[in-house]
Amino acid sequence: MSNLINKIYWELREGGNIDSIDDFKTQILSYGNKQFIIDLLNFEIFIHRNAEAIFLKIPELWKDLSLNDWKEIILSIDRPKTYRAFMEVSAHFEDIKFLHNWLEIDSISLYKNISNLSESNRKSLDKNVEYLFGDTWKNWDLTEEFEDGTFCNPSYFKEAKMKLIAEGAKPL
Repeated sequence: MSNLINKIYWELREGGNIDSIDDFKTQILSYGNKQFIIDLLNFEIFIHRNAEAIFLKIPELWKDLSLNDWKEIILSIDRPKTYRAFMEVSAHFEDIKFLHNWLEIDSISLYKNISNLSESNRKSLDKNVEYLFGDTWKNWDLTEEFEDGTFCNPSYFKEAKMKLIAEGAKPL
């Protein structure tokens, strides 16, 4: 597991706020965007809210990913077989949530149409997908966080969505 992800985890756990993610931005982007997302979401104890914050603060991490990149990410996440949606806080589903909640891409049909998705991951997604989309900051009024630069410019969401749709993704 990456030392970088471990450092970020401990920084956020030890009282750091989401602004401390900015301190890691250069390192995150030099890691390799797709691989960083895979390693982050596979980090057993990384909290979903912190993973979402990384996505919201660093659009360079995902804005240029292709539909095939997202499919590879979905394939590469080892989703827990016994995940309990209202009791666990791991980031193992943040790829599916981010695509759905922020990029407004039909991530359910996306994962269902990946023929080589492991049966174990498919079952975990099927079991938990209905619970994944209600727990997001998007349901809150985050106008100030986007306006003051805490989070990225919302135009990145639309641009990424249009790119993925042009590549064959289904919009919500």
